[in-house]
Amino acid sequence: MADTDEGERLAANAWRHGFLLGHPADREHITGIAVEPWHVRLVGTALAAELHRTGNT
Repeated sequence: MADTDEGERLAANAWRHGFLLGHPADREHITGIAVEPWHVRLVGTALAAELHRTGNT
């Protein structure tokens, strides 16, 4: 899924709608979980924007 047009759009824009990728590839060392490009979680638009801005997971 990560390499499809839909997956790329999801990864790029989910935060705009209050979602985050639950286990992104570049955060495996933090989450301890292998990448799951289909796993999104609803955190709300304000928190999603803040996490996107700061780069935090």
